[in-house]
Parts: sequence; C-alpha cells; structure tokens
Amino acid sequence: MKIDMHVHTEYSYDGVSTVEEVFEYAGKRGLDGVAITDHFDTRAWEEAREIAEERNMFFIPAEEIKVLNENGKIMAEVLAYFLEKGIGNKTIQELEKDIHSQGGLLFLAHPYAKSRPAPKHPEEYLGYVDGIETVNARSRVWHINRKAIKTAGKMNLPVVGGSDAHIPEEIAYAYTETEAEDLEEFKEKLKNGEVRAKGRRTNFLLHYASQIKGRI
Repeated sequence: MKIDMHVHTEYSYDGVSTVEEVFEYAGKRGLDGVAITDHFDTRAWEEAREIAEERNMFFIPAEEIKVLNENGKIMAEVLAYFLEKGIGNKTIQELEKDIHSQGGLLFLAHPYAKSRPAPKHPEEYLGYVDGIETVNARSRVWHINRKAIKTAGKMNLPVVGGSDAHIPEEIAYAYTETEAEDLEEFKEKLKNGEVRAKGRRTNFLLHYASQIKGRI
C-alpha cells in the first residue's frame, strides 16, 4: 500500500487542488490513497470519503496544525492522522491529548525546515509525538530530510513520507509504503514503525508554480 501522507487542497489557504484532482492524480501515479492534511481545516473530508469510495482508494482524515508555546508563538507544525474531528492550533501538550483521545496519530512535520515552522531540536517533542515526517518532497534542501531520518532513528520513532502537495502535479513525489490490506492494518503498521518513507524532491518548476498559484 502506497499513501501520500501530506496533501493539501483548495481548503488550505495556500492550496489550489480540488479534492477530485487530488484523487485523480494520486490514482494516475500509482498511489492507493492520500491523507488530506489541510491547515487546521476539515472541509475536504466529506467529499474525500465519497470520492475515495467511488475510486476504490483510501482516504485518511488529517490536518496540519501549528504548535504554539505558552505565549502563543508558533514553534512547529505537526501532522495529525486518523482524526474524527478538527483540531486548532495549540500547545504540544494539548495537541497530544486531543489527538490521542480521538485515536489519532501525531507526527512532527518537516523538522529542520528553514522556510516554514519547524523545530531545530525535534528531541524536545519526544514523549508527545508518535513519529516524524522524514521525507517531505517540498524540502528545498534534501539534506534536511536525511537529517530527519537520522533523528527519527536516534529517537526510535516511526517515519512517514509525503509530497506536501499544494497543486495536483506535486502529488506522489513522496509517499509512505507498507504491506497492508486496509487502513486499520496500515495504521497499526504506521504506529509500530513498520512502514517506509520514500520519495524525491519536487521538480523545481512545480515548486515554483505552486508558490505562485497558492500564494505561499
């Protein structure tokens, strides 16, 4: 099973893809499904469930959420998977409690990235997150991903890979792969670290196009 674990739609302030386009491109590129991770927004979920069922694909309800400190300053971003309802920006302690209470999983997004909220010391989140995004296709400098892979190994945490697509053409540049028959099995393997994060850097022209189209 191959799932792109980091995809944005037009419901993100910086995305332009329709939900239909997300699944169209995912299917064309050999994926079995996607996690839609709009920025603290769940409006795509209902349509995504319907389209996934129609196309015999998998959909993981998710969000990309900002981590705040006690003074409200943005410190990082996390990817929350298998949610039942939306969650706003909060402290890592609050996010851990709220996400896990739903049976969800919490992954640190694009650590070490310089152009977006990301922690320089991911180890500070040990005990709160379930894993780390180690392959983010939109990382402008690939060594950031290699550093994240090493960090996940040192922290003994599971990994995920995702395209961080903001336009349809970016979908599937990175994904998470494992042997699973359904999402329940996929989730269990993800939680146990029995998955592989794969991918490559997004084509520079696509990245540039997404910045213009999505006003990133």
